Amino acid sequence: MLHPVPPPEERTCIAAERRAKKRANDNSLRVDALDHQDHQDQPAEGSPVQSVPDSAPDLNRPLHPFEKPDESPIHNLLDLVWAALPPVPDIYDQSKLSGTRKPTKSFDLALPGDKQLKYIVFCKDMLSPVEGDVAALLKDIAIDWDNDAHRTFVARVFPWMRAMDNAKQINSEVDTEDWINSVLVRPAIAVLHAIILGHIPEDVDPRYPFSCSSHNKRSTRPDFLIILRGRHPRESIAGCGEYKTHKIIAEGDNPLWLVQRPIPNHPHWGLQIQLAILVVGS
Repeated sequence: MLHPVPPPEERTCIAAERRAKKRANDNSLRVDALDHQDHQDQPAEGSPVQSVPDSAPDLNRPLHPFEKPDESPIHNLLDLVWAALPPVPDIYDQSKLSGTRKPTKSFDLALPGDKQLKYIVFCKDMLSPVEGDVAALLKDIAIDWDNDAHRTFVARVFPWMRAMDNAKQINSEVDTEDWINSVLVRPAIAVLHAIILGHIPEDVDPRYPFSCSSHNKRSTRPDFLIILRGRHPRESIAGCGEYKTHKIIAEGDNPLWLVQRPIPNHPHWGLQIQLAILVVGS
């Protein structure tokens, strides 16, 4: 039976999914091989149990609770970031902050076709193939609690500390912006610096990467940029982001319903987002 050939965009997405599945399968085969070797090398009954090798970070262990850090189980950067995020503060009035800007004919829809957003694609497991490699990088960077510079770095990254002094209620998107920058974006940049250096920064503050606001002078611009290298106007922008209050992605009346679908049985309503492919203007 002949099947219709999908359009180029779908073929690209399908090819990317196949490559990701192949990488994940390759990783699974390597893990299976390690498991097989571990079974062969198991000690006889009554012998001391061998510890898990350092090359196999545990990605299924419980998160450190959202509270003052317990130093005893935190030995490396993976231990440090393996921590629960803070609860989202309530919005001052549950009837507020539920709207978002719609595309305008004067700007968004007046852009040339090649400049318009055509598709929004949610790849739920996009990062799964690299999780093990990233965890191994983080685990290789030691945390020394006797080193004052390391303690300073912990204060730059650990969620319980980063959440201090932030707004206790959300009055506007500005409060959401503060929370995202303080708890997510800046700690992530600090972790990237440690990975690039190969150790916890002590007396250096790398320039790149860094986060900043957008310098775009047009009427629509992203809320923040991640600059990877270079200087304006020849800088390399690794990514951009948009701040939205959690009311925008709420359970009920949702202005983004055209591009969102609930993830079945997801435990956190604020993250129940599954973006569907959307053709803007169709």
